[in-house]
Amino acid sequence: MEKVLLEEFGFNKLELKKLDGYDNANYIVKADSKKYIFKTYLYSEETIDLIKAENEALLFLSTSHVVSFPYPIKFSDDSFVKCLNINGGQLI
Repeated sequence: MEKVLLEEFGFNKLELKKLDGYDNANYIVKADSKKYIFKTYLYSEETIDLIKAENEALLFLSTSHVVSFPYPIKFSDDSFVKCLNINGGQLI
């Protein structure tokens, strides 16, 4: 997991802690003096569509200057959603 985060987001050094979750695995990532949440999901076309819609909503909400919302971070290829082989399984 750490190797994927270093390669995909260009972090220099990071700390990774897995969070408890239901259907997906979330991680707190501390890197470059900032904190991020990295979400992973089991692969399915339905889940990809749901995550893309969630990102679009967050990007839209981030244009509001009244309230602060989480902002999606792009992968190295400028995508917000990506399928990766992590620990022997295909994850979103």
